[in-house]
Amino acid sequence: MTPTALIPFGMPDVQEALKKLMEAGNEAMRWIQVMGGLGAQVRALGYADWAGGAAKAPFDAIGDTLRGTHGMMLDMYRHPDELLEAC
Repeated sequence: MTPTALIPFGMPDVQEALKKLMEAGNEAMRWIQVMGGLGAQVRALGYADWAGGAAKAPFDAIGDTLRGTHGMMLDMYRHPDELLEAC
């Protein structure tokens, strides 16, 4: 990384944005601590917690994170067996 790439980090607007991101991160940590404790209570009652009840379609799981829609469509026709195995 060249020294010029670091220049934006010295700009007041960028520094202020980074401070706000740090505040958001701190708030997210407080949230997950509360949700973690609540999740344990909910699971003890026999229910799925906030993350355990989530699901995603196999097409979306691969397409959204690995291949993209175009890649998935190509895979459906060119490599259907491998795609099914991955799902």
